Amino acid sequence: MFWYTEKLGSCGHYDYKEIHKQKNPEIRFIIVYDLIDGYQENWGQFQSKVRAVEKALKTGKKVIVVCRGGMSRSNAVVLAYLLRSGMRWNEAYNTVRKNPVSMIEPGLLKQIQEKYRANPLS
Repeated sequence: MFWYTEKLGSCGHYDYKEIHKQKNPEIRFIIVYDLIDGYQENWGQFQSKVRAVEKALKTGKKVIVVCRGGMSRSNAVVLAYLLRSGMRWNEAYNTVRKNPVSMIEPGLLKQIQEKYRANPLS
């Protein structure tokens, strides 16, 4: 489990099971098991996860994005959310990289960069 901001975090399935047992009504989970770990053929499906994060955060609750291992897909959704919310590429990417297990699959990382037209030098 890793918190990027006071309200936004990510984790893998094992941590999710432990946190979910607490039944904390102030935490909303966004499950991304259905995304593939790599280039997204269905970009709309990926975007729906990013919009779900955005919507959940607007309620004031804490949001945890969950994938199986907590390394790629969950962090990719967090990165896309940060970019969508206006953060520049370097800041968003470095924020996600602070998670010691973050290893976004290279094809997906490139796709996020292209879709958000993010300049890696910005």
